[in-house]
Amino acid sequence: MNSARPQKLSTRARLGIGLTVFAVALAATLWQIDRQLYQGPRGGDFTLESKTGKRRLSDIQDGRPAVLYFGFTSCPDVCPMSLHKLAQALKLLSLEEREKISVVFVSVDHQRDTASKTQTYVEAFIPGGVGLTGSKAEIDAVVNQYGATYVIEPDAKSALGYGVQHTTSFFLVNRSHRLVTRVPEQMKVEDLAMSLKSLL
Repeated sequence: MNSARPQKLSTRARLGIGLTVFAVALAATLWQIDRQLYQGPRGGDFTLESKTGKRRLSDIQDGRPAVLYFGFTSCPDVCPMSLHKLAQALKLLSLEEREKISVVFVSVDHQRDTASKTQTYVEAFIPGGVGLTGSKAEIDAVVNQYGATYVIEPDAKSALGYGVQHTTSFFLVNRSHRLVTRVPEQMKVEDLAMSLKSLL
């Protein structure tokens, strides 16, 4: 009586099983690496003062992705250049695409920037953009939430008596108010436009 012998797998079958095991292991490893490397801010919803009163980011977005920029209306150079670049990038999108992206400018200068002044400032560059501000505590909470930075320091050369150093990146936020990525202000207009399109 012949005992049954286990059949040997073909080379193709063994290769297929090996690749499957490798793919599963690789996916698990990458997930663990991503989890370990990205422990930074993830954004989220918040409420600040607008020209029309308190507004939540989620209400401004209304189901759309958004681009956030932290700055101040008395900024002599970086903010105007950044907002101009953002406006140029938005113009490279179709009208339909532009209407699907909310633009939010958050002033970090609570001493000088009222909500009305902030709104007028952002609309000078981007019609339809929303300007927000608040108390120092409210602004700090949002700044920390998104991993931005700013420092208000005395400046004897300034007629205002102080200056503001701040993060110059664009913060791209998805429809769920989650921070997707930070885009450096130095990025070319065409590349910034592609980054905005990736949100849609």
